[in-house]
Amino acid sequence: MEATMRTGSNYLAALRDGRQVYLGSKLVSNVTTDPAFSNTAKSFARVYDLKGSADHIDDMSFSEDGQRYSAWFLMPKSKEDLFKRAHAHQSVAQWTHGLMGRSPDHVASYLVGMCMQPELFEGKNGVWLSHLKNYLDYIKKRDLFVCYLVLSPHSSRPPARPEKEYPSLRVVAEDSEGITVHGVKTLGTAAVFSDEALVGCMMPLGAGQENEAVTFAVPIATAGIKVFVRKSYEAQAQNKVDSYFSSQFDESDAVMTFDHVRIPWERVFTYKNLEVTRDMYYKTPAHIMGNHQANWRFLTKFKLINGIAYESAKLGGLLSLPPIQQTLGTLAAAEAAIEGLISSQIHNFETLPSGYVHINRRYMYATLSWCANNYYQIAEDVRTLLGSGPFLLPADASILNDGETGSMFDLCWDSPGADARLRYKFVRLAWDFLGSEFASRQTQYERFYGGPPHVMSLYNFLQCPWQEREASINTILESMESVESTEKEEMHHE
Repeated sequence: MEATMRTGSNYLAALRDGRQVYLGSKLVSNVTTDPAFSNTAKSFARVYDLKGSADHIDDMSFSEDGQRYSAWFLMPKSKEDLFKRAHAHQSVAQWTHGLMGRSPDHVASYLVGMCMQPELFEGKNGVWLSHLKNYLDYIKKRDLFVCYLVLSPHSSRPPARPEKEYPSLRVVAEDSEGITVHGVKTLGTAAVFSDEALVGCMMPLGAGQENEAVTFAVPIATAGIKVFVRKSYEAQAQNKVDSYFSSQFDESDAVMTFDHVRIPWERVFTYKNLEVTRDMYYKTPAHIMGNHQANWRFLTKFKLINGIAYESAKLGGLLSLPPIQQTLGTLAAAEAAIEGLISSQIHNFETLPSGYVHINRRYMYATLSWCANNYYQIAEDVRTLLGSGPFLLPADASILNDGETGSMFDLCWDSPGADARLRYKFVRLAWDFLGSEFASRQTQYERFYGGPPHVMSLYNFLQCPWQEREASINTILESMESVESTEKEEMHHE
């Protein structure tokens, strides 16, 4: 098949595939036209159009076998390759304002990372690296958008509930053509907008859960799959003035149910192998390559928040006040530190026996932890700068379109820092980003993006070279005089 860079219109056409998406009890017949999803679908389509445009295609793609492919499918073998991938992550984040955590470059990076360390899969029962490589090639050539669902419902986790059937997805049958799976998987962020889903297990599984230890890929529109989404913030957005971000960058989150869904063997990557089903994320570069994308996305969001902070102070005539300068300076220092830490992940890259390279594991986890632990306070500090401004505006922008009320607004809400209409747009933009229900989801998303706090800390605990730290202390201890000789010396002086 001849590979081409996908266009936005081709992407949107692919979403009209009969997928079963439920918004409450409503079956959404077409996510590209439904008011709960259409603008966000267009935002993803815009990513495809921009990356394939004359201005960006060289930076956003690479050549292989005479064809061009999206840069996030590049298997890096040098620092330059890592920088190329990073540029693609930064561009997608900028085009989506850092609000699309599961943009097309995210799960693709996981799959690339898995294929970079083939020795993990060699000689293991129920593991097919060839299937995984073929699948990566398949989505690369078609420029597909893949989401993932790698967690089980909370009710499926220990302690066991022998009196009730587990809802967690599991294998219920197999034959010469493939397997049949049944049950539930979470958390399908951007599943509504994806072509396919990677389904697996990032949580540890124990003896007796072999039927849940399966990893496979499946088109979203496969018969027997239903996608149940949370409330749509796009659907309740008034317009692009009052709700600029939530009206067009709500990537959605979903739970996916599988009703005896058939999966061909060629799409199965691990099968009843408890160890590799989880290790394929953590003992390959998959987890760090995927979260390197998340780091760049967070930085883009952070820069936008700092822009809101600065503009808020400027419009309020507060930039000359030392306390405001201190707040802005603290935010600026944190932004610069995070950008430096993310860049250092590339400069201090690591090399695998396979010849591939990946970003620095320890620096990535440090960045991930900092972002999760600090986003709430960052947002809170900037909301404080907004003061009561968001509550002093009229109900919506319709006031601006009426001659009488528009004139009254222009007169009464005008200020030295900005005319009334500019101020209106800015405050609405800032509140949608930082104070709305959409904003609350962003805060919760960032806080638990990489798992609960103790898991984030565990990543960093495991990556720290504690033996080196201990050795430095032991060296000092060994250089010190013994307690006995010190006591004798003190007695002699007396």
